[in-house]
Amino acid sequence: MTSTLRLRYLLAKRGPALVATFLAVGILLLAGAGAVYANPPTTEITDHTDRQTVSTEISAAAMVTGNTSLYERGTTLHDQPVYLLTAAPHANITVATTLPTDVSGTAEHDAELVYTARRGGETFWQHTEPLTVTTTSSATGTVSTMTLSMPDIQEQLAAYQSEFGRAATTDVALRVSSQYTVGQYDGGSTNAYSLTFSDRWYGIETDTVSKTHSTPVTHTRTLPLDSHLPFQLPLVGGIVFVVVGIVTGVTTRRLDAVPEDELADELHHTRYGEWISTGRLPAPTTASTVRMESLEALVDVAIDSGKRVVYDPSVGRYAVLDGDVQYQYEPETGHESNGE
Repeated sequence: MTSTLRLRYLLAKRGPALVATFLAVGILLLAGAGAVYANPPTTEITDHTDRQTVSTEISAAAMVTGNTSLYERGTTLHDQPVYLLTAAPHANITVATTLPTDVSGTAEHDAELVYTARRGGETFWQHTEPLTVTTTSSATGTVSTMTLSMPDIQEQLAAYQSEFGRAATTDVALRVSSQYTVGQYDGGSTNAYSLTFSDRWYGIETDTVSKTHSTPVTHTRTLPLDSHLPFQLPLVGGIVFVVVGIVTGVTTRRLDAVPEDELADELHHTRYGEWISTGRLPAPTTASTVRMESLEALVDVAIDSGKRVVYDPSVGRYAVLDGDVQYQYEPETGHESNGE
């Protein structure tokens, strides 16, 4: 009950200002939502067109030509982890670059052996030996082949290691370079594949390298407003504030018929009901009457003097009787109907 009276009193006293505030905020929020609607958010999207993929595969094969009980003579071993030096001393390396078939393209390869010397993990010496490459081209790509004499490479590596002694560790690798043109794109790659040796076997590293070329095309896309938070918040907030402003305005107009002082007295009567009793007041004399400006002030007198406020509904008057003195408050709006 007290909360309702407080709200009615607040609306009666501050209603027009609250209405103006609610409507102003609501209109501003709706204007913001309208601005977002008129200028919807966009995002930049990049599509990649004309995709062309080029792949280069390095493979190894070695034919068994030596005496061994492990393989039949003439057997070709493909991409093995190790090959026996005495059984298959020559390795055939194939470099195959595959080009897209829907556009024109060309590719070429170069290969070389790279001997290096390292100490403490750093390379300080390098020697290269170009290799003879046989190349065949077609509409689908380019294939290059070369033959490596693995015993000769092992012998050369051992010679370098002997010269360096304990000062360095020597290694050898096959370095393959691929250059190509496909459609509107030019590209290439250079990769090294390690060759490893022991006294009985050797190993050749193989791999496949691919690269995709594309043309980026950027365009602007408008984002849907139903999922755009900066549009939804001001729209919903603006509607809420406008509705609250209208409801507040209607309520305030209804309360205009009730004087503000009367609402204040009703609020104070309810708030201080524990200090107010209903009864009949004697007719006061001018000399013994102290008129209070508000019911709240009269209740303060009752509290300070340890008395109670007596409310006489027949005359609409409140009073505190303290000996011959009567402290009274009479609302200007006339009789009240509140009581205990």
